[in-house]
Amino acid sequence: MKHATTLPLAERRPLMNHEWQAITFQTDDTARIYLDQCIYETIHPLRFTKQGVMISETDFYRIYAPDLNFSIDGSEISLEFTDYIQYADFSDRALAGCPKREIVGGVPYMPVTDIQEAVLKLGSSVMVTDRGKIDLEDAPYLEGESLYLPVVEIMQYAFGANVQRLHEGTEKTFWARALTERDTISISFCRDFSLTKPYANALTRSRSKVYGDIYGTYWFPEGRRVMPYRVYVPYAYDSSKPQKALVTFPGGLANENSYFDRVPGGGFQREAEVHDYLVIGLTGYGVSTFFGSRIPILQTLDGIDYEHADPENPENWPQETLDLRAIAEQGMWTAMKEIERKWNVDKENLFAMGNSAGSNSTMYFFLKYPEIFRAAVPTGGFINYHFADMSQIRPGTLLHIIGTEDEYGFDDMIKAYAELDRLGIQYKKMIIGGGNHSLSWTFAVKDIFDFLDSNVR
Repeated sequence: MKHATTLPLAERRPLMNHEWQAITFQTDDTARIYLDQCIYETIHPLRFTKQGVMISETDFYRIYAPDLNFSIDGSEISLEFTDYIQYADFSDRALAGCPKREIVGGVPYMPVTDIQEAVLKLGSSVMVTDRGKIDLEDAPYLEGESLYLPVVEIMQYAFGANVQRLHEGTEKTFWARALTERDTISISFCRDFSLTKPYANALTRSRSKVYGDIYGTYWFPEGRRVMPYRVYVPYAYDSSKPQKALVTFPGGLANENSYFDRVPGGGFQREAEVHDYLVIGLTGYGVSTFFGSRIPILQTLDGIDYEHADPENPENWPQETLDLRAIAEQGMWTAMKEIERKWNVDKENLFAMGNSAGSNSTMYFFLKYPEIFRAAVPTGGFINYHFADMSQIRPGTLLHIIGTEDEYGFDDMIKAYAELDRLGIQYKKMIIGGGNHSLSWTFAVKDIFDFLDSNVR
């Protein structure tokens, strides 16, 4: 079986807002894999041997897609793994000596460092790699119609990943002895496991967690990737009753954790608890894809001739970028479908919030799908109003927040306020004295939830 790409851009891989740092297994849990702290629920149960982890071909593919591909011909299994430079800093200094990165339509793409291959056979413990033949502890086998593969050995010996084993919270050399019932095994391409160590003891507790911060994932077939989400569930949540909810759209470089983590001491969740809101943290498919929005950002007011620009593509993005944004919008709907499958979301009282690029996404969905979101809170940014019909904003359903020291356009926002006033839109605004681009909204969390409550049906 060959996993064919469904992406229009098969030769390039966009940088994700949340690139997985570690894949973690716990030997007393056959139903879950942890991608960083996010739970991935397996399609087929994991199998633990004395020395390793056997995983179904479907789950193996998904947790490493789109970088891993399988080709199966009879009893021969071929794997191809594309390795990229893993970094968050796109400065020239950080990339000194690295392959040149590509930025197309404002989206950074991952530079390829290597494409590695490995070949295995059913029932054989020999793996042929670019580095030669390797004897494995476990051989591939069939269980019913499911092909099982030794994931740790393949990733470590064929593709150069690092492996760490924790036993009762204590680090041990992975192959030092047989696995026990309480071992944790992490695979990472980073040598620093500091990101995963804090989760080692918390992962077991997260399995049965019902309230508070829940870290999950969903399979996004159009993007060929497992995507993360984070949901705060208030203690008053009752699955038999629809729950009012706030969807948060992160900024260009932010992810599902941004709103939860940027308010000190869990202040965002604290207000969600007080006001009884389910809070949904999403991550976009690709950095700066705006969840599909084609509306230019506010800062382009003076840079685009709106009278002559194509309203469907005002910034003249290449087709590759338009395709990627279409996939990014589909990712939002796929995420919400998964959230609504797990929680009873009140569709009559669903709200949207976003900072920076997330403010653009918030306004995009609020205006394009007015039946979906009851009210919106864009912060630290806005849309180029020449390319949107703001007259359809319902009275009292828009709250905008910005800081006077916002380095990306406080003066431009003054123009947007003037346009809202000209149109006679009844809206609210909060000016945060001294507030910067990323954090101004954090000083108004209670005001945000009070505003949402004023719009509850």
